[in-house]
Amino acid sequence: MYTTLRPAAMTVTTLGLLGSLFAVGCSSSDDAAPTGGSATPTRQVAPSATQSPMATGTAGISTPSPTPTPMLPGPPCLVDVGAPVPPLDPCTETAGSAPSGVSLQPVATGLRRPVGIASPPNDASRLFVVSQDGHIQIIENGLVMPNPFLDLRARTNAVQERGLLGLVFHPDFALNGTFFVNYTNEEDANVISRWRVSDDPSTADADSEEIILVIEQPSVIHNAGQLAFGPDGFIYIGVGDGGPGGDPSRTAQDLSQLLGKILRIDVDSARPYAIPDDNPFVGIEGARAEIWSYGFRNPWRFSFDRETGEMYIADVGETGREEVTVQPTGCGGLNFGWSIFEGTLCRLRMDCGLADLVPPTLEYDRAGQGASITGGFVYRGCAIPELRGTYFYADFVQGFVRSFVFVGGEVLDERDWTDELIPEGEVAIGRISSFGEDANGEMYICEIGGTVYRLSPSPSP
Repeated sequence: MYTTLRPAAMTVTTLGLLGSLFAVGCSSSDDAAPTGGSATPTRQVAPSATQSPMATGTAGISTPSPTPTPMLPGPPCLVDVGAPVPPLDPCTETAGSAPSGVSLQPVATGLRRPVGIASPPNDASRLFVVSQDGHIQIIENGLVMPNPFLDLRARTNAVQERGLLGLVFHPDFALNGTFFVNYTNEEDANVISRWRVSDDPSTADADSEEIILVIEQPSVIHNAGQLAFGPDGFIYIGVGDGGPGGDPSRTAQDLSQLLGKILRIDVDSARPYAIPDDNPFVGIEGARAEIWSYGFRNPWRFSFDRETGEMYIADVGETGREEVTVQPTGCGGLNFGWSIFEGTLCRLRMDCGLADLVPPTLEYDRAGQGASITGGFVYRGCAIPELRGTYFYADFVQGFVRSFVFVGGEVLDERDWTDELIPEGEVAIGRISSFGEDANGEMYICEIGGTVYRLSPSPSP
């Protein structure tokens, strides 16, 4: 049993609580898949719910020496909401001829600290680039628009790991003009808010903000910030443990707090939001019902495979390991281990042979290999058909780009692309802050110095 500490001198038992809950197991794989936000009943919540892009370790913080410890296989889902209906293959007419190689082609330069890329569904002509300093710029048909789509610099504290951190468009954006952002306000809290586009499709309505959730942070690091709509039509929110180094308050394991979690909420059934009834901790005394999964340090970037619905979560490490974990489709209530484990390293001065913790799908040692993982996407574009199904990730400090294929619960075809992808005339790719997808599933890379690249077939000689 592991007991987590709460600030008010009281405790909640997390793993002991889950031990009895995990006996429920998962639903049958034959369960019908939800097709949108209305498929699952939700409960409304009150509007008053409160609570450097990446962290690369914290100097001067004393933490227990990590000890390699074998981890048990991951637990079953606490809830299983089923798999999505596979989309139609958009590449039927283009699959076949494989290019001789891949390259990074610059799409835009001179941007200010880009940390994210998003694209409205079914709009292949535009990319929206998130800048950490607080504004969103549009790249349309290869050209950077002169005026920002949204400017939040007056509301955002963009120092160190803070700033404008996430953007996602509503699946029905073409009809409702709604999008969502995640930013750090002047009080250093994370704000998730809803916005609308103006009558001009290249400009947001500056007066349309509706605050959905405010998450107070105990320090200035580990904000995470990712936003993504899942195949179930609900929005998922990445929240870091809030720091400082080592998660001394054990917030990531505390189900009464939103820190160190991935949240799942319904933004369509109620204002500011509703909680899906099949969220794993609904009705559990002392637990926040918004929580979908927990035990994260700083899940800076995660994504859904648009074909399988699997969730790829990259969690930035502390001093020992960087990790990626593939969460099964629709599988909620899982504990990803921080700060009991960092990857597969035990961080406690006690036996870490605990059940009900999810081991990483892939990890690498921070010693000489990297220091801040940047999660990417499973490539589902049409331009490079032989790479479809390949997950890409990078390291912000080391500057590498790597990939693997996840099939049948196994990591296959690991590959380092760094040398092949170094742009022409450069000696390195640079510090990769984020990946992105356009509406067609083509993949992009943000370099924090100001360049956005597209993953492309190599030019013909």
